[in-house]
Amino acid sequence: MSTFLQERFRAWIEKPTGLSRAERAMHWLAMAACTFFVAVCFWEAFGPQRSGHYSTGAAYAIAGENMVHWHKFAAYCDYLLQPARPDQYYCHHPFGIESLDAIAYLIFGHHWFTTRAAAIFCSALSPPLIYGFGRRAWGVIPASIATIFFTFVPIDLAYATFGNLEVPTIFFGLLLTWATACLWERWRLRHVILAAIGAFGACNADWVGLALVGPILAFAFVRAYVLPRRFYAGRIDERRYAQWFAWVTAATVGTLFLYLALFGKWDKMGDLMGSYHHRSSGSEASWHDVFSQRRKLWLSITLTPISYGTLAVGIPLAVLRVVRKPLEIFPIAWAIAASFQYFVFKQGADIHIFWPHYYGPTAALAAGTITATLLYLVRGGSDVLTRLRAPAWTSRVFRVGGYAAVAVGLFVPLFLLARMGLVQLVQARKTAGRFDQTGHYMAPDADIAQFVEWALSNVATAGSVVQALDKMDFSYSSNYAAQRPHAMVPSLTAAKLEDPQRVAVVDTRVSPTKELRSIANDFRVQAVGPFWKVDRAEKGPAFTALEYREREPNVFEWMFVAGTDLVRTIGKREDSFATWQWRDALGLPATTPDAVPTSLDELVIAHNIAVSSGDTARASALLAQITPQMGRRLDIDYTNGVHLRSIDVHDGPAIITTLFWETDTTFKPVDANFKLTCKVTKPPRLWIAQTDYFDRDMAPVPPIRVAFWKPGYLYAQRFEAIPRVGREECRGGFSSEIHPKAPGPDPMIVVFE
Repeated sequence: MSTFLQERFRAWIEKPTGLSRAERAMHWLAMAACTFFVAVCFWEAFGPQRSGHYSTGAAYAIAGENMVHWHKFAAYCDYLLQPARPDQYYCHHPFGIESLDAIAYLIFGHHWFTTRAAAIFCSALSPPLIYGFGRRAWGVIPASIATIFFTFVPIDLAYATFGNLEVPTIFFGLLLTWATACLWERWRLRHVILAAIGAFGACNADWVGLALVGPILAFAFVRAYVLPRRFYAGRIDERRYAQWFAWVTAATVGTLFLYLALFGKWDKMGDLMGSYHHRSSGSEASWHDVFSQRRKLWLSITLTPISYGTLAVGIPLAVLRVVRKPLEIFPIAWAIAASFQYFVFKQGADIHIFWPHYYGPTAALAAGTITATLLYLVRGGSDVLTRLRAPAWTSRVFRVGGYAAVAVGLFVPLFLLARMGLVQLVQARKTAGRFDQTGHYMAPDADIAQFVEWALSNVATAGSVVQALDKMDFSYSSNYAAQRPHAMVPSLTAAKLEDPQRVAVVDTRVSPTKELRSIANDFRVQAVGPFWKVDRAEKGPAFTALEYREREPNVFEWMFVAGTDLVRTIGKREDSFATWQWRDALGLPATTPDAVPTSLDELVIAHNIAVSSGDTARASALLAQITPQMGRRLDIDYTNGVHLRSIDVHDGPAIITTLFWETDTTFKPVDANFKLTCKVTKPPRLWIAQTDYFDRDMAPVPPIRVAFWKPGYLYAQRFEAIPRVGREECRGGFSSEIHPKAPGPDPMIVVFE
């Protein structure tokens, strides 16, 4: 096997021989596409895992850790103080991804990279497998087109590091595809073994693997044992073919019976069938109902019209070509598997935007079939002219013109596909694979996982449990960061020093103000930005805010940690200005900081300190110093003495938006939240996909929200904006009780383009 790997690596890096100039150029373009896809896989690979769909990677990583810790081949996606019982096992899918994550945990340990490691490995190797198959099925140029196509399909880019069922199924399915093509050409035992591994891995990763391998085996049986051998050109090595058929069949059927036996032993067959009926509910619906407006939007975002146009042309061509070219069965089998996933499990497709992921490799293979057919037609037309004894220049002009037309017909769609794929890659990373949330606010969420990891860094893992106040988004990513069980509680109560649940975490943006005041009075609290670490065993009030810095990443951090987010650091020293602000808002005794304010946030708080102490001269001087740094003036007046003075938008890897508020002497605290309601009004240039049609909430609730505000103060409401593709216009208004003084609709606050 080591010799085989050395040969493959040497073939990868050495100059390709025996190729025309066009083939050599396309070969290197394919290698560049593979390298680019590897870079995408490692982009942000070592940073905290976000929630949303991406947090599934953390869930399966937890299950992998449980396999190692408890020595059980079973799936349970939560930390426990004791082994999970069979009635707790997650038995809706095979355990392939959990097994890969267990291996990753043994190699890398508990690390954010581990949550992505299996997906990175599988995704990085998928484009070379497409290229290797394509060279045997169609030649260098169609193989290169298929590879490049795969690397730019938005759904392939968006979920390249998605630790879910689809990515390993695609990799192992492509391993089966490539190894079988190699076997049918060279008849070597190693390809039999690799094909069996591919079938075993695909069926262990997802039930869709069965739908992929089934048509391939059915075709292989008909080809060798039903049709006359002369029907397909080329010899068949009887022994190797029979070995391949037997081993792939055994891997597939054996996997199925393995899980049926395990699930039956654990009395989970009812759970499995229940999940099937739940996911497939509505599959009998009409085509009009299946392709709802939201599904059309999702397909347009993740596949684009180019991909499903390619499917519509390429798969019928493969059906025609398979009559004489047996390797065309593979695009057909991939189309069957992808359609099985998408159309049979309707409920899953209705709520998961990543559901059509299997159409990514299917469309790439269809692109290879289309390219091979077009090149065949050009060559065939040129040969016809030659046989008709047409002038040599006529045949040459036809051939050159035909190839030029094919090149334009292929590279223009590839360019448009890349145009959309790269943009949607960034959108996927910023939204954690969600893209849209039916108009609801989407937070970046990596800050929550990072805070939880910090809050429990000095707490022994063994036997401990962390409490989280209700409504905190304690996702699988946060659970992975905690590395211990968690309990959601409606309120916090006192604990003893030896209590393993003495540490609690709070997200102030979603917690009731009354509960926050109670916690601050009763316990020791360390504030880190919008989050609190609460020690329920120490009595309060003992409130301290620590230094919490957010900055743009450097080049290394942009590549490997936070390419679409900020880099956040939690300091060990107290932030005296933030401590004063929190204590003042909560009604606790507050000590005026001795430090000189330097940052904009410190200047704002210093202004409020001056107002609180009645020093109007200093407040006015500080306001004059602050005003030039507040960005674009808005001066929108609301009822209840609230004024939106300015907005500042800082465009970087993360788009940081700050709203500057001022209250006057008539202000009275009220429990109201300001919302930016945004609508996409115009698509970008060269955009052939749909744009998001939802009216979406953009601005989150700030930590120091309106219920904590005081008369005469300034407040900076800073948040990370995630605008959608195109021109997005955002209007602002409060949820209740506070309204613009000017008549008419809510005022325009900001436009993102």
